[in-house]
Amino acid sequence: ISQDSQCKGFVKTKIKIMEIEKFIIGDYSFYLEDHGAGKGKVIVTVWDCDDNYSYFWGSMGTDLKSFLKRIDNGYFVGKMMERDKQEVFSTKKTGTNIRKVWKSEIMQWYEHQEFQKDFREKLNSFLDEIIDKNHFVYEFDSFINSLDFYLITDKYERDRIESDIKNILQSECWHLIETETSRDYRNLSQAFTDLKKHLKKHTTPELLNPSNK
Repeated sequence: ISQDSQCKGFVKTKIKIMEIEKFIIGDYSFYLEDHGAGKGKVIVTVWDCDDNYSYFWGSMGTDLKSFLKRIDNGYFVGKMMERDKQEVFSTKKTGTNIRKVWKSEIMQWYEHQEFQKDFREKLNSFLDEIIDKNHFVYEFDSFINSLDFYLITDKYERDRIESDIKNILQSECWHLIETETSRDYRNLSQAFTDLKKHLKKHTTPELLNPSNK
């Protein structure tokens, strides 16, 4: 629809009315905007949450619904969600990685058991407090410095192990970090799976209840 203003000093304004289809899947609302000519946009909002996602495709080669039905979840979520929200710090995997390096490069399980007990307890407490990758790096020095190296009675062994720990673990601690797929990623991926199933079966929007599938 085009409308020209009759008032001097105003410019012509072009108003475009577009039909937007809304699909509600659990806590997610998908808004599908098909712009035609292989162009389209998807907006996703989350109920009772400030997270919103959107992406515009300028060359889909087909209509929006057909395009969505054929793309995989990883591609869709990767376009909609920022990279730092797709993966989060994994306490369990990072702890496993640290213990693996410890056993292979620091000492065997039967060596200096009192010191190793101190290490395990402080490692668990340290990891329980970590909220993300940056926090891990920031606090790692404090964790290493909290270890009671004097539980190793032999001075030569104590100095060697302290040096190994600082050179192998502490100097490049970010290499110890492991991540896992975030809950937000998994939830959006599942909702997109449900959306694709619906698009393959129906042609009109409706309220979806995944529990009734």
